[in-house]
This record gives sequence, structure tokens and C-alpha cells, in this order.
Amino acid sequence: MPGSREWTSSDFVLDRDGHVARGPVLVNSSLDQYVATVLQATARFPYDDGCEEPDFSSIADDLRAHLARIDPAAWEVDRYWDTFYWDVMVGDYHSILFMLGDGDT
Repeated sequence: MPGSREWTSSDFVLDRDGHVARGPVLVNSSLDQYVATVLQATARFPYDDGCEEPDFSSIADDLRAHLARIDPAAWEVDRYWDTFYWDVMVGDYHSILFMLGDGDT
């Protein structure tokens, strides 16, 4: 097939024809940095104070400022932590989305 190549163990997303659709991407530079980033991210959760209209832009910027210090290389555009930043920015981690047992199931 034109444009095809042999699959390797480092390629993890293939299209229907067996072509590599996406190769591996950096999440963190080391396991220690990954653990430190996750611990810091979870320690800061919930990211808003429960108000109805939190300033997610400021919240995301503050979170990024703390997390990026742990592993700056992990913050490339469109990578795991950059995507997480944008998810926080648009409100995908609003505390109301994580409330359980409020009778609205």
C-alpha cells in the first residue's frame, strides 16, 4: 500500500487500513513527574469555589502555572496537559459536574 509502513510497538492508533493515525505523545517526561503533576492537580480540586459563574480562565491559568513548573516539556500545544488546561478553561471540571447524591440522577 502506498504510504503504509510496518507497525511497531510504539505506534498505538491505527486507522482502518492499518496506517498509523497517531503515534505516541508525551504526557510527562518521567513517571515521577507524572505522579507529581497528578498529585498537584488532584490536591487543587475542586478548581472552583462552587459559585455559579466561576472565572475559569483565571482558574485554568493558575492551575497551569502550578503544574507546568513540575514538567515544562509536558505542556506542548495539543498534548495531554495542554488539553486538560483547555478543559478546565471551558468549565469541564466545574465542581457541580462532580456532585453526587443530590437527587438529580
